[in-house]
Amino acid sequence: IISSYMNYRNSIGEKLKGAMTSVANYLVDPDNTVLEKDEKIAVYEHAGLHMVFRKIIGHDQILEKNNETTFSEILSAVINKDILKSWIKCNRACFLIVAMMESNVQLAIKTLKSLFGTDMMKLLQKQTFSGAKVLATKLKS
Repeated sequence: IISSYMNYRNSIGEKLKGAMTSVANYLVDPDNTVLEKDEKIAVYEHAGLHMVFRKIIGHDQILEKNNETTFSEILSAVINKDILKSWIKCNRACFLIVAMMESNVQLAIKTLKSLFGTDMMKLLQKQTFSGAKVLATKLKS
């Protein structure tokens, strides 16, 4: 019975990981946009979708307690320097990075911090919106 349960649990975990990977790849693809008021905006900048992504990230603490792969781990792994460069120019994208850092998923935090070199920090500090300011403060702490 225990073996069957563990196999079932592993199967669920792999399906969840696959689903989260698909969502993360969709999220970071700059070609994925939403039409809002006759304007195309990136999915991570759409207010409703932004809230959904924050809720998913908020669930990471439960996943981590259960030794499951977290969305923050997966998302941070698919963010490269080019993606990060575009994200730090967007308010809600900065808040998504802040949410990942506040999830306390250490692998995600380490991965994200490794992307913030001197040039990236300078670019972040040039931004005037609140998401960039909060992110800059979070990175300094």
